[in-house]
Parts: sequence; C-alpha cells; structure tokens
Amino acid sequence: MTYREIETALQTEVGIVKILDDLQANHFQCIDYNIGLFRNGSLSDTGQLQTCIDELTGIYMDLQTYYMIALVTKINRENSYYHDLKITKDKDNVKMTHASLEKDASFKVANERRVLHILEGKINSCEKAISTCQSRMRLMSKEIEHLAK
Repeated sequence: MTYREIETALQTEVGIVKILDDLQANHFQCIDYNIGLFRNGSLSDTGQLQTCIDELTGIYMDLQTYYMIALVTKINRENSYYHDLKITKDKDNVKMTHASLEKDASFKVANERRVLHILEGKINSCEKAISTCQSRMRLMSKEIEHLAK
C-alpha cells in the first residue's frame, strides 16, 4: 500500500481491519513462522539465519513505514479532536480541565492506538529476531574460526 492508501484506510474501522488483514497475510504470518523456527530450534546454519535476517529486515522496514504513518495520523487526529472539543466547550461557556479534554481526545483515537500497539509488538519481534540471528551467526563464525585453527 502507498502511504496515501494507508492514511485513507486508517480513517475508518473497515480500513483499519483491511490494513491489519493485509499485514497478517503478508507480514505477520512470516514473523510468526520465524518465531516458530526459533522456538523449535530449527535455525541451525548460517544460510537459514541469513534468510531469516533478510526476510525480517524487509518486513521490519515495511512495518516501520506503517507504524510512522499510523503514529502521525493518531497524533494529528488526537490534536484535532482536542482542539475542536476545546473550541466547542469554550464557545458554549463550558469549563473543562486540560486532563478531561485530553482523555476525551484520547478516547477518539483508540483504534489508531490499537494499530500502533499491534505494529509495535511485531516490530519489536522483528528487531529481537534479527539481533538474535546476528548473534548466532557471529558465534558460529567464531566457532568455525576456532575449529580451523
């Protein structure tokens, strides 16, 4: 999806579900598959580790783009809700505290926050898996060097 398509999809619950369904099919399943490989101890050679790194790095880069677009959308929408609510309450001479206005604005962006947390969890999984693969490859390389001596 282009950034405009992502921004547009984030405007509605249907769009958010579509984004999450697309990410599940194209990215989350691959992350979950690689997590399974870690759990089962199936990543045993440098070729498998490199494949895992390559796959997860590509996914990480895609998810990071989605995350940043969702974050900006959430922040902008939350600020807009806050500002609009403040203007409305001021016009109606209704006194509200800053915390109350923030809470109302935060409630309005609950779906965006949900998407952010899902993306953040998957991004963190990618980062950890990539780091672990790199560590294992370094360890294997040292073992090979040691055996060669």
